[in-house]
Order: sequence, then structure tokens, then C-alpha cells
Amino acid sequence: MGFIIGFLSVSFVISLIVVFHEFGHYITAKKSGVLVREFCVGFGPLLFGKTVNETHYCVRPIPLGGYVDLAGMDENDELEDPSRAFYNKSPLVKMLILFAGSFMNFVLAFLIYWIIYSGYGLAQKPYYTIPVVSMVVADSPAYEVGIQKLDRIIEVDSMAVKDWDQFRNYVQQKPDADVKVKIERGGAIVDFTVKPKANPKTGKGYIGIMANTINEVGEVIPESPAFKAKFKPGDRILKIAGSEIKYYSQIEEKLKENEGKTINFIVARATGEVLIESKIDFAEHFGFLPPVMPLIGDVMDGMPAAAGGIKPKDKIVKINGEDIYTWAEMLVFISQNPGKELAVTVARGENNELVETKVTPRLDSVSGEGRIGVAMKSSVGERLTIIEGAKASFNQVVMITIEMVKGIKKLVMGAISMDYVQGPVGIAKTVKDQAVEGFFSLLNITALISINIGLLNLFPIPGLDGGRIIFTFIETIRRRRLSTAIEEKIHAFGIVLLILLAILVTYKDIVRLIWGA
Repeated sequence: MGFIIGFLSVSFVISLIVVFHEFGHYITAKKSGVLVREFCVGFGPLLFGKTVNETHYCVRPIPLGGYVDLAGMDENDELEDPSRAFYNKSPLVKMLILFAGSFMNFVLAFLIYWIIYSGYGLAQKPYYTIPVVSMVVADSPAYEVGIQKLDRIIEVDSMAVKDWDQFRNYVQQKPDADVKVKIERGGAIVDFTVKPKANPKTGKGYIGIMANTINEVGEVIPESPAFKAKFKPGDRILKIAGSEIKYYSQIEEKLKENEGKTINFIVARATGEVLIESKIDFAEHFGFLPPVMPLIGDVMDGMPAAAGGIKPKDKIVKINGEDIYTWAEMLVFISQNPGKELAVTVARGENNELVETKVTPRLDSVSGEGRIGVAMKSSVGERLTIIEGAKASFNQVVMITIEMVKGIKKLVMGAISMDYVQGPVGIAKTVKDQAVEGFFSLLNITALISINIGLLNLFPIPGLDGGRIIFTFIETIRRRRLSTAIEEKIHAFGIVLLILLAILVTYKDIVRLIWGA
């Protein structure tokens, strides 16, 4: 079943990306008067096709891409009407046709993010927050009165603050009204009076601060630097490069401070403290995600959680009398106690009614750990308007492109290793993993890969569109073409190098897949 899901998801992703890419070449060539002989989806023997206005549109059985056949890609291609040959078009037209493929990859990514932002809304996990400030927005009410990062909120209008949501909900009800806030800073108590501004869209009050969370790793992104350094969900980060860590925002700050360096982490696990050494190549993409609240999403039939009466939307608050705050804490308790009955307390419903039950984790024969058969709850965030979604999508594509350019630059300069490069096997595994997460996770990875392919195709490497654009640019300066034989030999050499690179990264993918390295 896993193989089928993987194959279908990879086929969908690659075909969609390649069809968009080839459509860019196709439509620009058509509009420029170049004869397009064939536009095909898939590879292998012909399944079916139809010729319309000189172009044969067809489908082939191997759903892993496609191609477009433009007339006159070299001077040996003889046409009845030479003016319709690619090589007889002006350098500017040829560069536009070559560039259009990558451009459509960026368009695809933009459309995907637009659909997600405006049509669906981003999937959101219930991250565990505490009433400690992680960031203060410049020129906000909180900034103006002097509230700072790492301030712990103790009271609001003489009401004790137990959690972040309680504080946020109170402030939202007080737009344009003075609110007294008591905070703890470095062991001292400080009082502030702050006037929340009204959100122009919702009318709710806000003061311009963001919540913090504890120094726990909630999730480790697969194949990330953190994953390769052997970090695990539930790790408590005690020290980074010798600096003590109390809150999650400090983890992010220390990673940025030490970008490009190899540093030590002191980590607390159930088995004791662990020293981990890792190089910080991409501080913002190291691979940590914040801790998540233990809110139940799905409950699997026939598993211990269902037998014990645990229901979707329940929140685990205690196990064997010990307070549980995060999903990872819950997993540690369950995984280490296969076959042992656990007393579990859950909060249920809008009134958080406490319900006690008994659950005996089932031994998983593969991992040797306990399992109860529950999945993490996620929700769909607020959908943006069509205009807002378009702006957010454009900004997302630009931001990802810039980050990819930075990463490629580091790779070329030798600042990071080839271990960060994934080949076909690694990409297929990533796509399959995202497909299991859900359709919109699959769309998200499709957008990322589309940007990646569009960007790489523009690099000035012989055999790629970017290499052909460079040759066309040289043609513009010289006012005559290089000989077809020389140009094709250079492109063939580039293609050989690309094939060798693909073989290398595929080998590394297979080694990682087998040995987990």
C-alpha cells in the first residue's frame, strides 16, 4: 500500500511540475510562430493522441513527466517554412521561449499557495504556548510602554494569568481601554499600563506581542540538519554553545547567532543528558518545530485509546498523576510503558470536564515501544481573501526562491556539504511522506519542488535552459551563432555531468534510506 501511495504521489507531483514547465515553452513558442510538433504527457509507447493545428497532443503510459517538441532546435532540422524554426527566431524570442518553462514553474507554485491560502487555509497545529513574550512588534502598544522579550506575564487587571490564551482573549476584549499588566523580569516584578489597539479587520484589541513556549523540541523535520544530528521529539534543549536555554525563542536566537559554526547542544532526555554536536548551516531551517499540545485528532479503532474511551478533541492533562503539557511528553510516557496500565486524565468539551480512564499501551513489534493509536489534532486556519491570498502567495514564492539561492550559493562555495542535496530517491521518499500527511501537504511539497526545478533550470549549466539562454546571449553579442556541432557537444558534456551528479546523489539517497545516515 505504501509503495502504491508513493508511486501515485510522485507521479502526480512530477507530472504536474513538468507539464507546467513544458507548457511554458509550448505556449511561448506557439505565440512566437515556432512550429510545435508534439506536446506529450508521460513517456513510453503512445496510448492515445490527436493532432490539432499541426501539433500532436498525446498521452504515454509512464506518468513521470512529459515533453514538447519544437521544430528547428538545431540547424540540421529542415522545414518547409524556415521562418518557423526555433533557430531562425531573434535571440530575444529564443531567450523568452527558453525562460518560459522555468517561469511557469514559479507560476505553478504561486497558484498552489494561492489555492491553499484563499481556498483552504493553512493547516495549524495547536502549539503549546506559555505567557512569556517571545517577540515585541516595533511601534506597538507593548513596545511603547517598554515590555520586552522573555517578560513573563503574571497578572492582567489584577487577574492571575494561568496561560497565554487567557491573556490574549482578555486583551482582545479591551480595544482602546487601559489595561494593567504585571510582569516578572529577571526575578523582579514590574507594572505596566498599556492601551490595546483595535484590529481594523476584527475590532479586537491587540498590544503587539507574541507568545513563547518551553525549550522542548516538538517535532524534528525529516532529512533536516536536526534530524541528521539525531535530535528527537521531546528533547529539552538545556544549553546551546554554552548558553543556558529556558524558552523556545532562545533556541531560535542562538541558532542564528551561531550560523556557519559547529556547536554543542546539551539535551535532556528521559535517559539522561546527551551532548550533540552539529554544524548550523541554515539557522532558520535547522529542523526544529515548537512543542505541540497533547490534543487528540484521530482515534484508531481497535487500539487501546479507543478501548479506553479516549475521543477526538480530548486533551491529555495527566498520566499516572503527572502533569502532561506537550504531545512529546505524552509520547514518552506511552512509548516507555508497553503492556502497563496507565491512569490517563483528559479534559473534554468546552468546559474542560476532567475524565479519568485506563489505557494499556500495545507493544509495537517494529519499534519495541508502546502505542495507543492516536493522531495529533490539527485545524484549518483563517482563509485569506483572493487579493490577500495572491499577495501572500507572491511573497512566499519570492521568499522561498531567495532562500534556495542562498543555499545553492553556500553549496557552490563549499560552505555546506553535498549531504543536503536530495536525488530522485530522496525526493520520492519526501513526496510519499507528505502524501501520507494529506493532500494539502502534498500540494505544499509540489510547490517547493516546482520552485526548485524552475530555479535550477535557469542556472548557466550546459544542457539546461539556463545554459541555452547563455549561448543565445553570446549569439546576441557576437551577432552570429556558434556552430551547431560545437554547441551540441558542450550541451552533451553538461548533460553527462548532470547524469553523474544524479547518480551520486541517488547513491547518497539510497545509503541514507538503508542506513538512516
